[in-house]
Amino acid sequence: MMKKVWRGVFGLGLALGISALPTAAMLSDTAGITVRLDGSANTFDIVVSGSGAPGWIPDPTEWEQGDAIPFSLPGSSLAPGGAAQFRIAVKNASKLAGRISMKVADGDPKGAAVNPAGRFVELFDQLDFTVKSDGRTLVDHTPGTAVGTVGEPFELGPGEYRVFDVTLGLPEELDNRWMDARTDVLFRFEGVSQ
Repeated sequence: MMKKVWRGVFGLGLALGISALPTAAMLSDTAGITVRLDGSANTFDIVVSGSGAPGWIPDPTEWEQGDAIPFSLPGSSLAPGGAAQFRIAVKNASKLAGRISMKVADGDPKGAAVNPAGRFVELFDQLDFTVKSDGRTLVDHTPGTAVGTVGEPFELGPGEYRVFDVTLGLPEELDNRWMDARTDVLFRFEGVSQ
């Protein structure tokens, strides 16, 4: 009887050993695969430029990054009833198509703050904006506080650019309380690759 049990255990052990042997061989086999990902073609970059010259078209050497240090145009003086005109442009400097939006904001908001003489120091809220591009008026005599996003987002293919004609005006009825006021106007371009 002991021989039968031993023979049964040996037979079971032999069967398990044989079935485990192919399994061990399958698990010990490996192969190395190296995948290199190159993200150099997957970057999305927009650059900006601008000028106060009438009819200005951006020269290839004039494009600058505008995210770390804002691109600045020389300031101008505005009197009540006056207007300042300039052109700004955005370019898709990447290999990917993108959807761009433009927003207008106060670069350094001071609200209703006044100087020691009682005059307002912030002019942004008094400005009215007109923005045109590609023969369309996107914003027409809109107060600075109401501009926000200018028009609808637009598409720019790789290397394409778009120019905007901007007019900033001051209402004629402004009085001497705004005589010392100034402002920074921020035109922010935001883009998403497609």
